Amino acid sequence: MLYSIGVKDVRYTDTTIYDKLHSTLFQQSLSLTYETKQPWGNASGSLWASRYLHDAGKDTVGISGSFTV
Repeated sequence: MLYSIGVKDVRYTDTTIYDKLHSTLFQQSLSLTYETKQPWGNASGSLWASRYLHDAGKDTVGISGSFTV
């Protein structure tokens, strides 16, 4: 499990609708990863979520997995 909080510096190629070319956004994220190696093969899975602190409506959630024999 990994929790992080930090700053994301965003530079836009064109002016936004809010008349900005640059933003500094605060973000937090949490990720969980599981990996196992067995005689039959390997398996792993991850779940992650992140959120901008200035706008709780801007969430990202994802899940991924892999399996090899």
